[in-house]
Order: sequence, then structure tokens, then C-alpha cells
Amino acid sequence: MTVPIDVPAALIVLVSCAVAYVVHRHTRETSTTVPKTGDLGIAIGAGLAALTALSFLFGISADRDNGHPSQLPAVSVTGPPASGTGEATGP
Repeated sequence: MTVPIDVPAALIVLVSCAVAYVVHRHTRETSTTVPKTGDLGIAIGAGLAALTALSFLFGISADRDNGHPSQLPAVSVTGPPASGTGEATGP
């Protein structure tokens, strides 16, 4: 089974991974411990924050048509209109 991954979505994930890597390198370089260690928790948090922000800014909507048929069945109304349509009914 193949799962199609859109290029913009893949770029968003790659940019967030790059942000996490840069933050980890920065925390390792500014570390004051004798064996320099980076803060993995802050790096993952920064990557997730970047992923969230980029998804909101450049995210891909789920309504797009990829050439696949819609998963929801078509709805057809064959009866009289509902009573709350705003039409005047009465004497």
C-alpha cells in the first residue's frame, strides 16, 4: 500500500526537523557542562512549535480534490421542504 505524501506537507516536516536540529546544536554549543550536551527536550519542543506554526500558515486543507472520489455519499432530498425554510405557510 502506498501513501501519497504531498510536497508542501513534506517540506513543512523537513523544515521543522531542521529547526529542531539547529536548536539542539545551539544548546550543545552554549552548554556549560564538561562534556557538552544539547537539550533534546527544548529541541523537540522547538521543532513541534515550528511544525504547528507552519501547518497553520501553509497547511494543506483536507477539502482538496486529488482525483480520488469523495468518501461521503451524495445526499439527495426527495421529500417536501422542511418546516423551517422561511416560507410562509398559513392563511
